[in-house]
Amino acid sequence: MDRRAELRDAMTAGAERAVAEDLPDQTLAVNAVTAESGRVLAYAGGTADGEAVVAIVARIGASSPVPVRMAALSAEFGVRYRLDDGTGQQTLRVSMLRCRAADPEVRTLFASFVHELLLALPTDPTETDVADELARWLGLFWRLQAPARTDVVGLVGELTVIGAAQRPDVWVRGWHSVPTSTIDFVLTEPSVEIEVKATRSSTRTHTISADQAFSLGSRYFASVRVELRDSGSTIGDFARGIADALGAAEDRERFWATLAAECGASFGEFMAERFVVDVSDQSLAFFRREDIPRPELGYPLPTGVSGVTFRSDFSAAPSQAANDFFAALGDIDCGSNRATRPRR
Repeated sequence: MDRRAELRDAMTAGAERAVAEDLPDQTLAVNAVTAESGRVLAYAGGTADGEAVVAIVARIGASSPVPVRMAALSAEFGVRYRLDDGTGQQTLRVSMLRCRAADPEVRTLFASFVHELLLALPTDPTETDVADELARWLGLFWRLQAPARTDVVGLVGELTVIGAAQRPDVWVRGWHSVPTSTIDFVLTEPSVEIEVKATRSSTRTHTISADQAFSLGSRYFASVRVELRDSGSTIGDFARGIADALGAAEDRERFWATLAAECGASFGEFMAERFVVDVSDQSLAFFRREDIPRPELGYPLPTGVSGVTFRSDFSAAPSQAANDFFAALGDIDCGSNRATRPRR
């Protein structure tokens, strides 16, 4: 079984058992999570309050880490809990990671985070080791408390571009790499910018800002059609497929952090939305900024005018299919390799 699924299922089952048995405070219903060698990596389960938890046995380090408490995540270090595996109990000093959110998609994200943390820890970790690895992910969970920066349709469009690329790692690194930028992807080798425009309409008519339409450098618009449908795949499953295609832990961390920043407090709601992957995949096309219909604008804009937006119909503009566009970028993405695509 996939380690993330093992963690998620153990937490779900543990929380259900802890609630059913009304386990007392400081007692957790858990299952051991083991390495292939049989070594126990952690204990995953739940509390009588229904919270999902992971307890990691760690030695006392050089310093005492500070506890963490956020809306979706809390952590304690060097605390004693009774661990109940259904056949017996043992009391251990552990580092306790707790998912305080009930949303199943947030808990699945928590399982992915714990999976990465366990991979990164040394064989005999200290509490400081656990705290240091946790610190790398705190920004992600802080972002889950902020307002969403996009909507469902726009998010599907951006994920479709990453999912279509043979080198999703390159695109993840360029995804909102400049938080204040109005451009979705900024790549450096070659230097190119891509702004994604997604629509539920059957036509390629998109709202464009003057900042996006007029600037120096090489810029493209990626046009994507999005069909939200109850029989489609969840955005969460599609996103996890992208994460699975990323080889480096740093890229997976960056991907989840950016996704959390895009979704904010709506993360669970967004991840549970369903869309038809093939519709978005097959509609993806790239347009040079110079080829889309644009109005004549004089710069600088008049005093008192801080911005201009307009509607542009891309339908008659020349475009590149996704495979051709990626191939034209050269080494950064040299074609279509469906084996690296998210599973549908």
